[in-house]
Amino acid sequence: MSINIKKLLLSFLMAWTINLSYAQKAETSHYPWFPFQWLGSKINGKYHAKLAMAIPVSFNDRKGNMLLQFDLGSDATIMYENSLASYYGTMEEVKALLPAKPDTGRSSAGILHASLKPVSLKIGPNIKTDAGIFLNYGSKIAQDSLSTGKENLVGSLGADFSKDKVLIIDYAGARMCVLDTLDSHLKKEIDFVDCKLEKGRMLLPLKIADQMKWVLFDTGASLFDLGTTRENWQQLSATQLPVDSLVAGSWGKKTNFYKGMIKSKVCLGKVQLKNPAAWYSDNPLLEDFYKSEALFALVGNSLFFEDTVVIDFKNARFGILKKKRVI
Repeated sequence: MSINIKKLLLSFLMAWTINLSYAQKAETSHYPWFPFQWLGSKINGKYHAKLAMAIPVSFNDRKGNMLLQFDLGSDATIMYENSLASYYGTMEEVKALLPAKPDTGRSSAGILHASLKPVSLKIGPNIKTDAGIFLNYGSKIAQDSLSTGKENLVGSLGADFSKDKVLIIDYAGARMCVLDTLDSHLKKEIDFVDCKLEKGRMLLPLKIADQMKWVLFDTGASLFDLGTTRENWQQLSATQLPVDSLVAGSWGKKTNFYKGMIKSKVCLGKVQLKNPAAWYSDNPLLEDFYKSEALFALVGNSLFFEDTVVIDFKNARFGILKKKRVI
């Protein structure tokens, strides 16, 4: 082959690669991305920078910077009455958001909740009109902080936000988007596994020690790779005694958590997850939650900090973007 032909072929390959890259970016540039941010805090003297995912929102055009914790472990979007009252000025104004005969109940943690009249909850380019409220719950916010630019947590955004949609979370880029359907570009770039939807929440099939275990994907849990019951922890842990522990808030209570490294390979479809740890707690509410929901465990964000995940709520599938792909 002559030198001139080699140069021509090389030029063609370079042009094709560049055009492909531009084409991939063009295919995904229309995605309606919006940002999320990490909330951090000190636990046991150690700062955890990625303790919770939070999304900037606006609620009924109230002035001030509001955040909702992103919690796919919950099937409903919930506002906090005490926190909202700071933006409305009086509790009576917040009470006026409830219908004359609201639907009421109690959460697993015993918190009284009620339905709200239709609202305007803006999340990136998305508008959500239905939400509930935890009564007499949440932190009261100092009035002078409402105009300082400081962002305040006023509730949680649940799995109902992405019902029958495709949710993409780009953990490394701290952004996400919601689509009606998957496009051809995404279909080629994602290795999907079939999952289960229960109460609108996504259950993933993890393979642990050659056994299939259904676990809840919970974006409200960032501190732990995998949380489970003490009995399940004893099956998973490489040691019978915990290798670490910490005290953290859980469902409004200070709770002791205990860590052990999982002794077997943990896989999601074709992907082997890197050295996950298992945790259990001494909080009976959590033990009851796993048992009442028939869950082996829940997994949080920490398993995917370097990934982009696609959660197809319409077809009950979960996928991880193949490495080094453009999106």
